[in-house]
Amino acid sequence: MAVVIRIPAADETTEEVRIVGWLKQVGEAIAPGDALLEVETDKAVVEVESFGAGVLLAALAEVDDTVAVGTPVAVVGEAGEDFAALLAEDAAGAPAGPAEAPAPPTPPGVERVELTAMRRSIARVMSESVAAAPHFHCFETIPVPPVRALGRDLPAEQQPTINDVFVYAAARAMAKTPELNACWGGDHIKRFAAIHVGIIVPVADGLMIPVLRDAGDKELPQIAVETKALLAKARAGRLGPEDLRDGTFTISNMAPAGPRAFTSTINPPQAAILAIGGVRMTPVADIRGRVTAVPAVEACLACDHRVADGMSAARFLAQLKQICAALRPPQ
Repeated sequence: MAVVIRIPAADETTEEVRIVGWLKQVGEAIAPGDALLEVETDKAVVEVESFGAGVLLAALAEVDDTVAVGTPVAVVGEAGEDFAALLAEDAAGAPAGPAEAPAPPTPPGVERVELTAMRRSIARVMSESVAAAPHFHCFETIPVPPVRALGRDLPAEQQPTINDVFVYAAARAMAKTPELNACWGGDHIKRFAAIHVGIIVPVADGLMIPVLRDAGDKELPQIAVETKALLAKARAGRLGPEDLRDGTFTISNMAPAGPRAFTSTINPPQAAILAIGGVRMTPVADIRGRVTAVPAVEACLACDHRVADGMSAARFLAQLKQICAALRPPQ
């Protein structure tokens, strides 16, 4: 019996996808679990699998089409099977959506840029974050550990970057301020035992946030290895749903781009995000009052005031600074 294959929800925020390409052709044999096509969500390129067996009777969307989650995209069944009635029944049971108003004419000298799925998702999620979560921000100057020296004598894949250092330090600071490893639950606060750090990665059309799982349990070389793999997958557009879910905290590191400082918008439903600015030679006084110039960054922690207060943010930043200061190269 023929079955209709629909676009699945890759995660809780995906509303529509773009068809990247068909992996099977009409008439080709299909087994349950076979990948039929690739689709691009706002975060990654994922495969849509068949749960039916037989042959691919129909491909209902073309490459570069944008389709909503739940939309029929293929029919799988026995060769020669008539599936017209199945599609008609499926269409009759689908709720009719509102008619789209035609786009207003574009004035001369103005370019109309259509939104991609990623840009549309960023706009929606960030707007919801600002509207729902009362943000507050705390700043601290953090001297940068000797990153190159930390990787001395390590294999290339284990040598840390400044981003790896802050993932390591932030995960350990979060373990000491567990009230920030949380989210708002409406009439309660959810606190998480595991620390899964989302790392913002700029890509061609926006950004992606792969998640380094259990970051608080990993040493710096292991973080370096796993982060390199995640960033490579993100830039190639090959992150899977398992790489993107369950983040409990996020880091936005713009040190390579060089801005002195910036604030970030919390990635919902999380309660905090850490923004790392560019490295600057910064005057710092020691306990004896002697001033020297050291490489440092401005760190800004944005928090959801429903979940935590300023003292929690201050403790986190103090821990972050202390952990970074304690990092020493191997002797």
